[in-house]
Amino acid sequence: MRFLNSLFGGAEKERQLQSLGLADLQYDFITFDFETANTSSASICQIGVAAVRNHQVVDVFTDLVDPEEPFHFGNVNVHGLTEEDVYGAPIYPQIVDKYGALFACNIAVSHSAFDKTAIHRASEKYSLTNPLRHWVDSTRIVRQTWPQQYGKRGYGLGNLAKDFGLEFGHHDAGEDARVTALIVLRALEEGNKTIQDWLNPTPAKKKR
Repeated sequence: MRFLNSLFGGAEKERQLQSLGLADLQYDFITFDFETANTSSASICQIGVAAVRNHQVVDVFTDLVDPEEPFHFGNVNVHGLTEEDVYGAPIYPQIVDKYGALFACNIAVSHSAFDKTAIHRASEKYSLTNPLRHWVDSTRIVRQTWPQQYGKRGYGLGNLAKDFGLEFGHHDAGEDARVTALIVLRALEEGNKTIQDWLNPTPAKKKR
């Protein structure tokens, strides 16, 4: 299944291929994660994207982002990034220039709706078209694949990584995206499903 957006076609698509060092933007799916500078979900200060092909994580991309907003100490305590770290980094429109076609061409998965909201709010902030087209929440995948263990609690990324024996640097956007992809791959294998099954779930049968 190929998802192509006319906004990212032709020369623009070729330019983004070159900026990411890729021969093809099409993957089985991608996972993504954002870190933010403050309590505003639009204040993206780091992006991480992991790309899956043939049941393996084959690429991981990460960039710092200048949110053009102040950093809050609470957020800094979580991810460790400061205004000095992002000085001279691209701003969000430049990130869309680099990654927009990657989002438009693939099913994109994030661990909760926070990251979906962040890309929506940041796009609004700069009056840009949101590049996200086809989104799946990996917490829903986890909760429905392992309802006894994670149906109601324990489905945070850190706890899941611990349970599955996955080492990673939590709250680094690239690492969070990578581990999200690994967990989704395990869930797809466990449930004998594809990511398309989660994009278009079978409606529940009505009780008579």
